[in-house]
Amino acid sequence: MDEGRYPAEWRRGGGAFGLGPWAAWREWLEDMPLPWEGRPGWLGLGRSWPSVDVYQTDDEVVVRADLPGWSPENVDVHVTEDSVTLRGEMQRDEEEQQGNAYRLERRRGSFLRTIALPGKVDPDRAVAQFRQGILEIRLPRSPAARGRKLRINPVQ
Repeated sequence: MDEGRYPAEWRRGGGAFGLGPWAAWREWLEDMPLPWEGRPGWLGLGRSWPSVDVYQTDDEVVVRADLPGWSPENVDVHVTEDSVTLRGEMQRDEEEQQGNAYRLERRRGSFLRTIALPGKVDPDRAVAQFRQGILEIRLPRSPAARGRKLRINPVQ
């Protein structure tokens, strides 16, 4: 911007609040969340999906993922000793014709999400269930992660 042509408050960074005809637009652009920042962006595209709940007991770690409209055939689960990766891909066409009315809906989508676990688990003993749009993965803790009670010997 030409330094002498516009008032200082119109220039980027000028004035107390950077006022001017484009200040609101510039502020909106600078403050707009971006999808790759892990925050909700336009239409919520940056939101981590699917939403998951992770909790632990003394014996296991449980991961629950909300997957409404998905079927187990479209979802893959990969488990390591310290993470769970969920991957899904769907391509579904629904076609309906009644008299002169015609409807064709296409549903496409995919996701990939890796969840860090709060402790080491035994991936060989993990089990997954899918019921009413909720995927539940039960991951038994590895023996090393459980720890053990240590007996304290008195010093003589």
